[in-house]
Amino acid sequence: DDMYAFLREVTDSNSEPIIAYMNARKEVLELKTAVKTQVFAEEKPTPTGEREALLASMAAKGDFSKLEAEALADAAKKALTEASPSRDPQTVDLILDRALYEYRRDIAGTSGIEYLSTVCKNDADIKNLCTAFRLKRRKALPENAENFFYDGGAISVPDLMLFVKEPEKAKKALSATEYGTLALELADKKASPSECEKALEEKYYAGLMKVKDDIFGSGKVVAYAILYEKWLCDLRLLLTAKKVGKTI
Repeated sequence: DDMYAFLREVTDSNSEPIIAYMNARKEVLELKTAVKTQVFAEEKPTPTGEREALLASMAAKGDFSKLEAEALADAAKKALTEASPSRDPQTVDLILDRALYEYRRDIAGTSGIEYLSTVCKNDADIKNLCTAFRLKRRKALPENAENFFYDGGAISVPDLMLFVKEPEKAKKALSATEYGTLALELADKKASPSECEKALEEKYYAGLMKVKDDIFGSGKVVAYAILYEKWLCDLRLLLTAKKVGKTI
């Protein structure tokens, strides 16, 4: 909340799409918790705040229509409906993660902020390439494997499938993109999926640092907001690890 107040103070009306983009992640994390608690918890914990109580009530009723973001409300209901019979928490994550990406893509597309759209496109490429590296490790591809990928990245879904099945044929398309070029280098080194994810994310955050330090305007603000969010996540991870006596 302090970050959002700061963004409103130092920017013009363009801060609102950035705030909506960033806040969507928090909202989806809250929805995941509410849905998983409703489906999988044998004893429902007492909500600790007004927002948590509201989402718990929605999950219990199977009705998220009071949420402002209709796309996220629909995704939460779908996650609740599909996770109940499957008893698989990953079902919740897959549905709501895709909804988060698509919701953010729509915000970026109508924001008028070019760099916000660039960030969203980069996010899709990284997620898709990480998925591609995992699929390449499988002995047999799952049915409709192309549905695992997100639309909207610089690398098309057909080219991603080529990268999985016939990497040589995908080289021209991937080498024309920033993250595709790195992916090809990683594939040549036979890097593991976790190594690929680490390298792609490092490149992503290095790019954000450069934008934050080198330019003025909305792009700089977008980069600052995302890096600030990452810093908070890293800090929470360190504090959690310290609490349980582990080092990172």
